Amino acid sequence: DALAEAHAIHITVERQRISSIIRLTIDPAGRAGSCRIEQSSGKTDVDAAICAGVAGLPQVTPWRDAAGNPVANTLRVRVVWSG
Repeated sequence: DALAEAHAIHITVERQRISSIIRLTIDPAGRAGSCRIEQSSGKTDVDAAICAGVAGLPQVTPWRDAAGNPVANTLRVRVVWSG
């Protein structure tokens, strides 16, 4: 999905390429809500940093239901850290 790809995070970590998959909730106001690690990178500090980092994502245009009302949505995002 385009939003998930647009928010891929690339950070240098000890000259390695590692990835995690997160499940991220976006609230009806378009703000990042809960973050859950769905597939760990195998490094608990990296996984913790991912969820801490997404809390600061900019507000996005919220999804809308058939009536045009803003609704929450959940994204599944692969986050890649490379060096």
